Amino acid sequence: MIAKRDDVIAPLTSLRFFAAFAVILFHSGSTVLRDSPIVPRPIATFFLNGYVGVTFFFVLSGFILQLVYSGRLKGRQAIGKFFEARFARIYPVYLLALLMVWPFMAPSGAMSAPQFALLQQWTITGQIDFDNWNMPAWTLSVELLFYLLFPLLNRLVSRLPKVVIFLLITCSGTFILVTASSFVVSNLTVPQSWMAYIPVPILRLPEFVIGVCLGELASRGGRSGRVSPWPPLLIAAMIVILASSTNPHVAALVTLLSAALIFTLATSGHGRLFNLLSWRPLVLLGAASYSLYLLSSPLHHLLQWSFPGRKLMLLLQYPLLIGVALLVFHFYEEPVRERLRTHWKMRRSAIAQI
Repeated sequence: MIAKRDDVIAPLTSLRFFAAFAVILFHSGSTVLRDSPIVPRPIATFFLNGYVGVTFFFVLSGFILQLVYSGRLKGRQAIGKFFEARFARIYPVYLLALLMVWPFMAPSGAMSAPQFALLQQWTITGQIDFDNWNMPAWTLSVELLFYLLFPLLNRLVSRLPKVVIFLLITCSGTFILVTASSFVVSNLTVPQSWMAYIPVPILRLPEFVIGVCLGELASRGGRSGRVSPWPPLLIAAMIVILASSTNPHVAALVTLLSAALIFTLATSGHGRLFNLLSWRPLVLLGAASYSLYLLSSPLHHLLQWSFPGRKLMLLLQYPLLIGVALLVFHFYEEPVRERLRTHWKMRRSAIAQI
């Protein structure tokens, strides 16, 4: 078993910042780059694929959860503590961002309510649609299914022999490659017609399953003393692929490369990349990336409302967003989580930065 989980989590936390920022740039600036005559096509393509940062989140979520909770979710009390930890981790900032964006949205009665329970993606588009005021928040609705299923997945995967775990990874990866499910954000934009009849959280579940399986393998296998050459090569491969095409299957390839990057970085020795990603300022940015991600849309709306037509202010949103996210992380996210942790008598390790 990996001895120092915090040591492993630190560089993976830093990577969360880059994944979150890629999604933010996709939402707020990718179409401008696409339409600009002076921006080279590979650069525009790279930013148009920024949405794939989400697939990194989904894989990493499963990996870290299994790494932290492998062998620990036994009995109702342990499972209850897990759900309390998940609530303390995600809901305070989620609710804050939702309330911040509320004034800029047009409430539509009953269709707005489900998002407060993270259910906005649990529909089949065309039958009924729920509001999602804060656009990036759709991923939390998907993660809700992951969290509900995790106690079962945790116990199942913990008992499986390695060969079956590898088979489960292979099946999940094949599904993602064949269907390009990592591309799906809503049932309105699906690579294959049959996918329009399946709720998005189910379509994205294989990414989380891969993460859980790799987290179990990492937990069993421990850390190699040798520095792996693979993490830098995997990052380079992702950059090349993301700059090459906007085909939906790009997301599928990035899912598998992300899974390989997470696993090799967590299980190999400390190389230059590992040490760089363990640099405290980067780890802090990664820790604040959840606030960064959820507050990006409210801040964008606020700047558009405050400075209409001033594109320069929209450029300044990025450093401003980083500053706001760090403040929210330090003065709201962490204190509220600490209060909930104390109230529910949870150990600090139960609220990992995931």
